[in-house]
Amino acid sequence: MNKNQSLMGINLTKATFKEILDSMNNNIQGDRINENIGITNTETLYHSNNEIWIKNYVNDCEFSCCDGIGLSIASLFWGGWIERRNGPELMTRACDYGQKNDWKHYFYGGKEGVNSLLESRLVNKFPDLKIVGKYTPPFRELNESEVDFLINDIKYKKPDIIWVGLGLPKQEKFIVNIRKKLKLMNVNVPYMIGVGASFDYHAGTVRWAPKWIRRIGMEWLFRIIIQPKLRLKRYYWSFQIFFIAVYKGLINNFIK
Repeated sequence: MNKNQSLMGINLTKATFKEILDSMNNNIQGDRINENIGITNTETLYHSNNEIWIKNYVNDCEFSCCDGIGLSIASLFWGGWIERRNGPELMTRACDYGQKNDWKHYFYGGKEGVNSLLESRLVNKFPDLKIVGKYTPPFRELNESEVDFLINDIKYKKPDIIWVGLGLPKQEKFIVNIRKKLKLMNVNVPYMIGVGASFDYHAGTVRWAPKWIRRIGMEWLFRIIIQPKLRLKRYYWSFQIFFIAVYKGLINNFIK
């Protein structure tokens, strides 16, 4: 499915949630090709312009979902408005969709105790949800024995989707590295998806912005208010690259 639009060298999908989920199901029930789905925001755009491996990761994803009002607005200057498809919503839709299709989910990430809360709340909301595994990593890179345990756990449990909640760029680096190790072991996982803070939102350990705030695209401001120390530096990068994207879009696509 080729429904991408380029914005400063990175792909953003125009596919709807239904098209994304249908495509995932075709792969999971069919050839089970190893694919990644990116949740791409202005911070991703910032880092992709400084580290080529992040740009390559995003552009190699089957779907690169537009996460945040900043990229949606910037996309107007690069070919047309792109609807937001954020990580927490993709996660809930996939959990719901996967109930009737027997999708097997695996959760990697989160602080101690978050995965258990996440599982409890998701199963309460989606009673037929099939969670086959979860792993809470330490706050460091995994050592060799931990990697071996994780690979064997994935090989044994055969998940269809591994949700990775580590935050950018740590989760993308993990996905790239673990994909290589899984390939060496001839282990197929149809989808790995980095979803950042989605674990905390769905576990209830961090407050998710109310629906009306998300609907008008002001979730970023809500996050600054509840997590100022964590968010201010990251949003500085985001605002910086947002204005650069708008400027370059004007120059390249309207003024020339």
